[in-house]
Amino acid sequence: MDDQLALRIQLFREGGQVKPEVVDFVAAELTALESEGHLVTEATASMLTSHLMMAIGRLLNGEPI
Repeated sequence: MDDQLALRIQLFREGGQVKPEVVDFVAAELTALESEGHLVTEATASMLTSHLMMAIGRLLNGEPI
């Protein structure tokens, strides 16, 4: 994971847009993808990261996605 994607994740963590458990889950999934040999950077995973964080957050709050 590059520094820019790590910063994106940190901003979600600090911004309170989603629960900390959601941030932890998404970060762990990105780490798992990376450990399987996938390139996980701001350029390749920024949209996935943001959309997954928001979608899971909405699901947990009972909101439509």
